Amino acid sequence: MASLATWLELRGNNTISALKDVHTRAKIGDIDTNAYANGIVRNGSALPRIGIAISSGGYRAMMNGAGAIAAFDNRTMGSTDEGHLGGILQATTYLNGPAWG
Repeated sequence: MASLATWLELRGNNTISALKDVHTRAKIGDIDTNAYANGIVRNGSALPRIGIAISSGGYRAMMNGAGAIAAFDNRTMGSTDEGHLGGILQATTYLNGPAWG
């Protein structure tokens, strides 16, 4: 059975390109996001771990969560347009659906 550290390393390899794409599209002021993303890639230990928690507390929560997941997914049409959040799902390490009951 693989350890969490092994899984995190494998998942990190899968999230790097999506994270770099999201940073590059962000065009944040005077920050060179491409250089920042390349720095993260060079120093693998600095790779951020993104976690998303989507409520599983009923129909309205499900619809809200489904909309968020669609907006974060780079496969959703228009989600990678300027100012949109597509690719965050692909850059995510953890996804959770807690029931707060």
